Amino acid sequence: MTRYFTNLVNLYGEQVSRDENGLFDEAASAYFSYSAQLYTAVEQAFPCLTGDAIAAKPFFFSRFMSYANFTGFFFPFTAEANINIDSPACLAPATIAHELAHQRGVAQEDEANFVAVLASLTDGDSVYCYSACLLAYIHLGNALCEADYDAWLENYQRLSDGVRADLANNNAYWAQFETAVSTVSDAVYTGFLQSYGQTLGLQTYGKCVDLLVAYYYDTAAEQITAD
Repeated sequence: MTRYFTNLVNLYGEQVSRDENGLFDEAASAYFSYSAQLYTAVEQAFPCLTGDAIAAKPFFFSRFMSYANFTGFFFPFTAEANINIDSPACLAPATIAHELAHQRGVAQEDEANFVAVLASLTDGDSVYCYSACLLAYIHLGNALCEADYDAWLENYQRLSDGVRADLANNNAYWAQFETAVSTVSDAVYTGFLQSYGQTLGLQTYGKCVDLLVAYYYDTAAEQITAD
């Protein structure tokens, strides 16, 4: 599965714009505007994901969200998905897709991550596909690294320079916020998740791997075998 998403993230990574440092550099206004139609295709396959076509919004105080270790949040009273635009843009489209999953009633975080990948790949927009595949690679890669470091390293070395640059930039950005504030925020958010019956707390995000494997395994196995 990690190999499959390594291939996909490399493929879509060649289709997005990059700056002089090789980093993801798509216009935020474009992918925010596009977000209103992102779920149109997946709604046809999964009617349970049908919802109002409401575009995500950039959050004005995004830097404060980073200090609290948040990339986005869904505000149920206005049905708005609010996105951190201070953090590296490479994962912003995936975050939008994640928050729009909440907008459509997907409550659990692990399921929202999976649905973000599913919706993006079903839609086919290269910007969303790249960001979603990067999100999937991070989850799968982290799990693989714990289980088999050599296999993880082999896959990591297959990543294109652009993908590696985005991953390094994302890691460097979030490293600066590893403070007492982020620790307290994590503890508070874990309590919030557990209050909604997600007993694993923040570990719930790791279950995204199970859903990716369950849904994409046959396709991945066929492709990797063919390669």
